[in-house]
Amino acid sequence: MLKLIDSFAEKVGNIVFWIGRTFSWALVLLLLAIIVNVILRYVFSRDMIALAELQWHFYAVVVMISLAYAQKEDAHVRVDLIHRHFSPGIKRLVEIYSLLFLLIPLMVFVFLEGLEFTHEAFRLGEKSPAPGGLPSRWIIKAFIPIGAALLIINSVGRIIRLYIGSESVGDESNPAD
Repeated sequence: MLKLIDSFAEKVGNIVFWIGRTFSWALVLLLLAIIVNVILRYVFSRDMIALAELQWHFYAVVVMISLAYAQKEDAHVRVDLIHRHFSPGIKRLVEIYSLLFLLIPLMVFVFLEGLEFTHEAFRLGEKSPAPGGLPSRWIIKAFIPIGAALLIINSVGRIIRLYIGSESVGDESNPAD
């Protein structure tokens, strides 16, 4: 039974990994949008508001999707002043309780509010107030609940793997480092 649960948690992590790697290409698109915008502005003295807004959209997508990816890869920032002195077992417990009682409730709130935020933008047909700006703002706003959902799903998988001991927290090999 534990092997089945571990397999499920690993599959969840693999899906988050795949989504994160796929959306990391938005960084290339962001870079291209910035380069084109700079060339248009400083070489041709033209300003494209839609392109400037598109830069922010790519950045928002990367940030929202990379939250779960960073957690999956254990590449997120952790306040390590006290944590690094804990034993591996205590680290696991702190991580499980932090995910269960801090991160997941916060992300459930962000998910629910993000759904409402996105729905309202869709209902109103919200678009950029700038002339020549981008339409359909609900698309970018949809990445708020999407990112929160990915983080919730990955957190549940991480809790399962930490609980059954198939995953470690940070660098457990040298806790005094």
